[in-house]
Parts: sequence; C-alpha cells; structure tokens
Amino acid sequence: AKGATFFMPWQRGSHQELFHLLAKTQRTLYIADAKGEDFQSVHFCPPLALVLGNEAHGVSSELKAQGQWIGIPMKIGAESLNVASAGAILLQQMRAPG
Repeated sequence: AKGATFFMPWQRGSHQELFHLLAKTQRTLYIADAKGEDFQSVHFCPPLALVLGNEAHGVSSELKAQGQWIGIPMKIGAESLNVASAGAILLQQMRAPG
C-alpha cells in the first residue's frame, strides 16, 4: 500500500453525524453482516458507504436499521472471515467500473 492509507479521506463521529453525512452526500449505506444478502447479487451504485463490524460485536443495531445488509456466502463449517479480508472482497465488488 506504500502508505496509501494515510491519504484516504476518513472521518470520526457519532451515528447521527454519519447519517447526516450520508444524507448530505446522497450515499447508500451498506452494512456487512453474515446474514446479509449475497453481495454478488447486489447492484452497487456509487456513491456509497460500507460499514464493517468486528467479529465479537458486529455492527450496532442503530446502524443496521439504516443500511442495506450485504454478506459474503460462506462454505458450511466456516464461521467467519477476518474483517480486513471481508472488507477487501466487498470493496473490490463495490468499486466503480472503469
């Protein structure tokens, strides 16, 4: 990544600040969740935002109520993916064409 992470725009705030930002920028909110719709069947239309939770606690119910749940189908016997791996898979699918 050669430090690309340090040039990515990011912001820290409350759920309400996030909802305000999403409304102001007209972004669709996607929530990564094991029970979500298969991400391969979702037509992603930027601009968008993706929320990933940790394995122990997941995403808050307040956030889950505001976004479309998407998931990565797992083989029987697999419990979960590392959040970084899941994020990479989802972001690759979500990227704008071209």
